[in-house]
Amino acid sequence: DIAFDMDAPFRVYGSVQDHGSYRAVVDLGAGRENLKAIPFESAPGGEYCEHAIDPRNPNIVYSGKLDRTDYSIPNTGGRGGGGGGGAAGAGAQAGPQRDTNIRPPTAQGDDPLRMQVLAPILLSPHDPDTVYFGAQSLYRSKNRGDTWEKLTADQSYNDKTRIGDIPHQLVITISESPKKKGLVYTGTDDGRLYM
Repeated sequence: DIAFDMDAPFRVYGSVQDHGSYRAVVDLGAGRENLKAIPFESAPGGEYCEHAIDPRNPNIVYSGKLDRTDYSIPNTGGRGGGGGGGAAGAGAQAGPQRDTNIRPPTAQGDDPLRMQVLAPILLSPHDPDTVYFGAQSLYRSKNRGDTWEKLTADQSYNDKTRIGDIPHQLVITISESPKKKGLVYTGTDDGRLYM
């Protein structure tokens, strides 16, 4: 997974199996033809994760399964950068920041969240404070992950025989219409599509 912010110059974010998540500044001011190798630094997230960056504020980064990192607020004894595994794993510092776990809670009696290693995170193109997150169900937060609502029941076939060490039967992609706020599409790893 690769993501980028809207700053100038901009940063790219990505994750590397067995090594964690990284970011680097890309400056195209001298032209693409003059772009050279770029040093990367540790970033929030783990070895497998998606990143989403607030288009209004490049210091707000959503990653992993599921954290919100604010690079403009120093960490005050929290978990540090990273969300698991590799060089940028738990306890590693990606820089002065505050990490907040914003994973949706499960209601009493609900199955625990099943999440793909690249669990989908989407910031609404209409309102970046609205965050969508996919597990076996689709979740939405209208306040940057501080509170969540479960929008759907299990969207997969929920075939318990197909759930193993790596959970399957879950949402793997989310998209919101750029023309109509709230019109959301999802797809599951067992072949179901929803609108």
